[in-house]
Amino acid sequence: MTDIKRDVIRKSIQKKGFRTKPGRKDKKKEKYFLYFNNKWYTHIYVKISRGNSYKTYSQSLWKRMKDLLQLDTLNEVRQFLECPMTADQYLTKLRNKQQIP
Repeated sequence: MTDIKRDVIRKSIQKKGFRTKPGRKDKKKEKYFLYFNNKWYTHIYVKISRGNSYKTYSQSLWKRMKDLLQLDTLNEVRQFLECPMTADQYLTKLRNKQQIP
């Protein structure tokens, strides 16, 4: 599988309801939490590095994201990051796993 550009990942997670939490600043990483129905779900998050060596994310980094995003397979992670998976489809997966109401 090919690498995914950091900017593509950032746009994708924002489309699916992930936001940076106000007041949280980190020089090395951006941490995005799921924000849904006016509530923060801090157990569902993803970190994006600001470093120059992480302009693209390889499959080894997707493995780390898989558990953070509450997804089951690398294929789901790829669909999530490249946008074939819609926000509604993702939220349905989370509801089925009882991660959100």
